[in-house]
Amino acid sequence: MKLRDQDTRHQMRAAFDFLEQLSIDQLNVHRDEHHPDTEKQNPIEAFEISSVLDNVAAIFEIQAREKAIEFVYVRSTERVETDPVLLLRVVSNLVANAVNHAQRGEIHLSTSKHATGIEVEVSDTGIGMDPQDLDRVLCRHEKGAQSEGSGLGLSLVQELSRDMGYQFNIQSQLGKGTRCTLLIPHLDP
Repeated sequence: MKLRDQDTRHQMRAAFDFLEQLSIDQLNVHRDEHHPDTEKQNPIEAFEISSVLDNVAAIFEIQAREKAIEFVYVRSTERVETDPVLLLRVVSNLVANAVNHAQRGEIHLSTSKHATGIEVEVSDTGIGMDPQDLDRVLCRHEKGAQSEGSGLGLSLVQELSRDMGYQFNIQSQLGKGTRCTLLIPHLDP
């Protein structure tokens, strides 16, 4: 292995660890009733969704490539109104799960426009989960049979999505892969 590859892996792992810690910290802030300034720390902004998704793609594309997994990112210039930091955390967590659990094939990150909002989709052709695991992995500190994670990932995604008014959906088939969608609603004018 080349030194440059080791440095890249180290940087990617450090970035992922940082994002995971930020997510955990953010969840704690949201759950702490003694911090009324939470909304001020996480302002709603209008921005092109690509400003967040470009960063997610840059973080995880190299890691996917190292595992010989094709990373397909379909860039979008659609605008959303949400907290960009929380959106980054949620989507990063979904993509990290896909990279960590895919053994082969592809990971897709894309968006689509709907009447009620913008949908972000993260799908993979990884190991997938059986229906019993799907319900369980959405609970804190629970993880799928094949996971080496902390069991916070998908429960964090679900909780932050609910807090931000996103509609989170996950579908999976054992041996075929997983598809996660996040609908970011349009704000009323």
